[in-house]
Amino acid sequence: ARLSPELAYLIDHDTIYRNAREKRRPVRPRIAPKDKTLIPGHTKQIDNSGRRPHACPLDGCFSAIQLLDVCSDLVHFDNTKHAKTPAWAALVRRAQTWEQEHGRVIKVVIIDADSVARGDELGPLLSEMGIVLRVAPGGHHERIGKLEVISGDKIARMAEAALQRAKQPATMLLAARAQMWFLHNTGPLSAGQPSPLQTHTGYACDYGKLAARGGVPIFGCECTYLLGETEREMKGAERCRSGNGCFM
Repeated sequence: ARLSPELAYLIDHDTIYRNAREKRRPVRPRIAPKDKTLIPGHTKQIDNSGRRPHACPLDGCFSAIQLLDVCSDLVHFDNTKHAKTPAWAALVRRAQTWEQEHGRVIKVVIIDADSVARGDELGPLLSEMGIVLRVAPGGHHERIGKLEVISGDKIARMAEAALQRAKQPATMLLAARAQMWFLHNTGPLSAGQPSPLQTHTGYACDYGKLAARGGVPIFGCECTYLLGETEREMKGAERCRSGNGCFM
């Protein structure tokens, strides 16, 4: 007779049986399998940051959609004026194209019991891309817990600190979060660790190229930029060739 997968799993994870077996045969301690993937790009978590009471003055967006890689913590995001199904599908499609350019394919997208997930549109759209949509049970956010922790804790704190430092109003929060996601993707998660971008692609962010264009920008910093002929509206020295602004 053959063991079913369920019975084999039960035997392997029986603590009493495992301890008795290891007493007779000293081996390395067995590590229980975890509900995660070690393949970058395979599994994503997607969520909405929540609708802001006021639109961002830069682009008129009210919310952001975030797509996190379970393995590398790399995040794709889009600020959007509405969090409807086409916006979610467009972000996944863009991420799928980016993954294919780097030799990977998205297979699974996990979402909580959002109104978009409860509809019948997102699943078929992802299925056309060869992606399986997994919806978490209502009232439980553990399936996208990593994304919610990074977005609601780390990125939220960094963005709020950036707003205070730049003396910008709360309406600029989405712009600040976009800059913080860039820093999250390209910077180390902890001392001595590679960035999510390097973990995912094997290539570190080339800050040297950014330095050649003035360095890594800081949200809310004052900057000077060159004006084109169209912006100057005239040639010659009658008007200054540069303008001052604030990086957002």
